[in-house]
Order: sequence, then C-alpha cells, then structure tokens
Amino acid sequence: MKTVHWYDDDGFTRKSLLPIGAPDEDAPYGIPIGLQLSGLYPEPFATQIEEAIMARGILGVEDIDIPGAATLIRQAIQQVLKIEVNRIRQHIKGK
Repeated sequence: MKTVHWYDDDGFTRKSLLPIGAPDEDAPYGIPIGLQLSGLYPEPFATQIEEAIMARGILGVEDIDIPGAATLIRQAIQQVLKIEVNRIRQHIKGK
C-alpha cells in the first residue's frame, strides 16, 4: 500500500491508502486515513481544524505524540476560530 495526499472538492487536504501501482488520481476512492475530526466538532469546523492541523505536519495518529504536537494543535484551533471571529465581527458590522 502507498499513502497519497490529495485535495477534495472543497480544497481540503486528504490522505488515502492505495494499492501499489494504482494511479494517484484514484486517491478519493482509497482507504481514508487522517485525523477524522468530523465526530468531534460540527462542520465546517471539523474540516477546517483538521486541515489546519495537517498543514502543521500532523497527518495521523502516529504524529500526535511528536514533541510540540499539542502546541501545533492549539495553534490550528486558534487559527480557525480567529477566522470565524472575524466573520462574526464583519457580519455584525454589516460589512
């Protein structure tokens, strides 16, 4: 098996397992691997947080215990929430 990183229709990074020899274009049909935060947070937060965490190099369970992982996860959550706070502020201001 090989690991393939790809982008879904919304532009989010995904990771899948494919058989050796399968074209990378088949990644959406492979076995999904990753953080699977969809049950922990509502959408779109789950996908946004997962994308922000993966952008920091935490791509799966094997990366959760690397030194500094907790800080990277905290930064990712803060990044996503900052975006949402800005949207709320703009909405309230009517802009």
